Amino acid sequence: MLADCLSKLETGKAKGASPLFLTQLVKALEPKISSEDLTSLDKLLAGIVKDKKVEKTAADTAKRKTNEKMTKTTKFDTGKEMADVYGEGNWDDWDEEEWWDEGNAGTAAEYAPPKR
Repeated sequence: MLADCLSKLETGKAKGASPLFLTQLVKALEPKISSEDLTSLDKLLAGIVKDKKVEKTAADTAKRKTNEKMTKTTKFDTGKEMADVYGEGNWDDWDEEEWWDEGNAGTAAEYAPPKR
C-alpha cells in the first residue's frame, strides 16, 4: 500500500499534492495517535527541517565561494574598503595639515625637557 501511494504521489500531475496529502493524513489519524507518537513525529519533522536548512546553507555557501575566487589580477575597490572601515570622507587630502598655524607654533625649546 505504501509503494502504491508513493508512486501515485510522485507521478501525480497536481502541484503540491504531496504536502496536502500528508496534512490530510495527519489530520485523519490524529484522534487515533497517542501523545508519545505525536511527540516522536514532531521530533522527526523538526530533524528533517533542520537537515533541509543545513543542506540549503551548505549549497549557498558553496555557490558563494565559487564566485569569490581571487587571482593575481583581481581588482579591489580601496576607496570602498576605506569607507567601510573608517567611514565616509575625502581621503585624498588627508595629509594637508590645516590645523598647523605658523603664528601660534612654539619653538623646539619650549617642548624640550628641562635641564638639570
